[in-house]
Amino acid sequence: MADYTGTFSGSFTGSFTGDLVGVDYYDLENSPPTITPHQANQITANSNFRENFKANLNSQGLISSSAQVDYGSVSNIPSGIVSSSQQTKDYLPSGVVSSSQQTIQNLPNGTISGSVQVDYGSISNIPNGIVSSSQQTKDYLPSGTISSSQQITITESQISDLVHYTDTDVKNKLNVEGVISSSQQIVADLPSGTISSSAQVDYGSVSNTPSGIVSSSAQIVSNLVGQDVVVQSMSGSFSGSFEGDGSGLTNVPASGVVGLNLTRISTTNVTASVSEGTDTFKITSGSETPFSISNQGIISGTGSGLLDLDATETNIQTTILSNQNVGGVSSGESFAAGTDVEDILRQILIQFIPSDINSLLLRNDSSNVSTGVREVNSTITTDEFRITVSQNDPNLLTPINLSLTGSGGTSGNFENYYGTSLSDGTNDITISPDKVLNINTIPSANSANITITARAEDPTDGSILSTSRNYSYVYPFYYGATSTDLSSATGTTLETYLTKLTQTKGTKSVTLVATSEYLYFGYPSRYGDLSTIKDGNNFDVTSNFTKYTRTIDGGNGWNSVSYYLYRSTTTTTITSQTYTFTF
Repeated sequence: MADYTGTFSGSFTGSFTGDLVGVDYYDLENSPPTITPHQANQITANSNFRENFKANLNSQGLISSSAQVDYGSVSNIPSGIVSSSQQTKDYLPSGVVSSSQQTIQNLPNGTISGSVQVDYGSISNIPNGIVSSSQQTKDYLPSGTISSSQQITITESQISDLVHYTDTDVKNKLNVEGVISSSQQIVADLPSGTISSSAQVDYGSVSNTPSGIVSSSAQIVSNLVGQDVVVQSMSGSFSGSFEGDGSGLTNVPASGVVGLNLTRISTTNVTASVSEGTDTFKITSGSETPFSISNQGIISGTGSGLLDLDATETNIQTTILSNQNVGGVSSGESFAAGTDVEDILRQILIQFIPSDINSLLLRNDSSNVSTGVREVNSTITTDEFRITVSQNDPNLLTPINLSLTGSGGTSGNFENYYGTSLSDGTNDITISPDKVLNINTIPSANSANITITARAEDPTDGSILSTSRNYSYVYPFYYGATSTDLSSATGTTLETYLTKLTQTKGTKSVTLVATSEYLYFGYPSRYGDLSTIKDGNNFDVTSNFTKYTRTIDGGNGWNSVSYYLYRSTTTTTITSQTYTFTF
């Protein structure tokens, strides 16, 4: 059948050779099954399909990419599998070239495999006009053009040939200007006989030279040999021997002074020397060494005739431990090396007695304030205090840091500090401003105290010194005789009819006189009951008295204090008897 070109419609059965155009693959019968483009797009777009498909491959252990395989971990690899050219390099037949590095040495001579092998100047048949170096253009530069310092050279002779720079040119210029640059220019113009240099004179040919003129040391050297020379003054240096007082000489070494020994002082019989040996300093008299100081500072010698020896230099050399009681030193007490002997003797022989303050008194208007018992609400006014001071022993120093306090009062308590220097004996010290102290009530106790305390410090051992003075306060006793019945007394009635006794609690003996009157004895109820009452004949008359409890006031300003008032049961007449009231 002849070749057919063109189009036709219908069916075709048979073999076909050539190009079939316009035929849809999917219209062919018996074609291999495949997917349509639309189906391919659906698969590509379907992410679930891709992921499930890949997961299914993985679950079955299928390898779809070499990236999944670590060749080194693969087991049971069949022998002879080649995965890299490195495995075959050693098995290549001799002469096989697998890299250009193997051929460089074997290239034919003259083969150029890199521009570094080319010297441009040796290349032939270069096209005309190519310029690859300034060397090619140098010969075409205009005459006189200098394109490199290499073109210029100058020699020393060329420098000396430079015009106007020779010595002669300079000298000629100076001469033209009339400049005199040397005495040689004027010698010829000097008057005849003028000597301008000692070189013109031959001293030996000079006549009428004055006797004794020395113009050179050479004239006197021969006369000095073996002679003594007296020099009035001189500076400089010389060699030889010297005699004289030596005043003004400097830089004379010790070795240049005959007989000088800088480490030794000597007289006819005694020498004192210093050395670096055991005896750093010693005095020698004949064969005796009466005094020496060792290199450890120990002084040796008889000590006879020593005067004004400093006690601080008399220290013990080793520790001393006492094994008995000696004076003020107890057994077991230790004295360290270096302790002064005087200190040890003082501890043995002298017992330290600290300073003291005592006999404290308050004063006012140059008089002592009474130290007797006071009725409640009696003020104390003071503008000065007196104190007696004793020095310590053996240092004879008085106390320091003095202070004074007042305490215990219901008003007026104080604390003062004084920088006063105290003297041995009585000291009167001003209190400024005045202090006013008081106790205006005693809640429950039998008595109360205002305490004045002075304190100071011993300057040697720092011990605290103190002394005190108490000023006591109480509610008073009342006693006496009156025809008035006071069993119902209030306020200050007792003070109107009875006598006041300001004393602390205790047995009281009072004188009573009565003429048909009641006898009375009263006191603060806080003291308790009386145990006995005795008359002047020492008869117990307790049963002849009746006790009353009253709340009264004091004429001194206190009030509402409970009192026991003992009154005789009947009136009585007595001339004078001492009654004793006992608690």
